Amino acid sequence: MKLGVIGSYGHVGEVLRGWREVPGLSLAAAARWGPADALRLPGEYLPADLPLYDDFRSMLEEVQPDLAAVFTPLHLLAETSLAAVEGGCHVFSEKPLAISLEDLTRLREATARAGVQVAACLTSRGDPAFLATPGRGTRPCGYRP
Repeated sequence: MKLGVIGSYGHVGEVLRGWREVPGLSLAAAARWGPADALRLPGEYLPADLPLYDDFRSMLEEVQPDLAAVFTPLHLLAETSLAAVEGGCHVFSEKPLAISLEDLTRLREATARAGVQVAACLTSRGDPAFLATPGRGTRPCGYRP
């Protein structure tokens, strides 16, 4: 399975630190989300010969990754994820997936048509407050009986 990284905004390090732990996953390419993207990716997690693209759409077309890790500024997340989904990629995205209900609806509909999955990068998922189960001696954040 080929992974393509788009952008270096937000929690992209979560993906880059862990991609080697996924059996059968290869980091195939990385791309800028736009001209203002410095594409600052921590080199210790990257293959030395990783292809870098100035245009994420070119990367999606040429590399045809199975999975796109989308880490753009928030206002570009839905548009970038939509391009990946329409190219047949599963998407792992910085959150929020979209900043408008209209964009979220477009992304949801395109995901259903393409038969792919989209997931948000939730970095707190392993924190104790989010793992706590009511009735077992601990209460999750915000729990009210």
